[in-house]
Amino acid sequence: MAIEIVSPTNLAEEIDRKITDYFQAEVRLVWVFYPDSGRVYVYQSPTHVSILERTDTLDGGEVLPGFRLPIAELYEAVSKPA
Repeated sequence: MAIEIVSPTNLAEEIDRKITDYFQAEVRLVWVFYPDSGRVYVYQSPTHVSILERTDTLDGGEVLPGFRLPIAELYEAVSKPA
């Protein structure tokens, strides 16, 4: 499994290349977080992707069975002041 958090300076080509590299390295699941939009792109392969909104729930599928996290809770946790 791999997780990417996209920053404003990341280029689309860079993220695309990383996703391809992950799957060539036999990663089975990639989560790509876009903090500005609140979306999470869930890749099961380089060409099979689901797009989740802030109101959706992220799950681990076959890679992390039983894992479920409301995306809103995740963004809430990281936006709280330290």
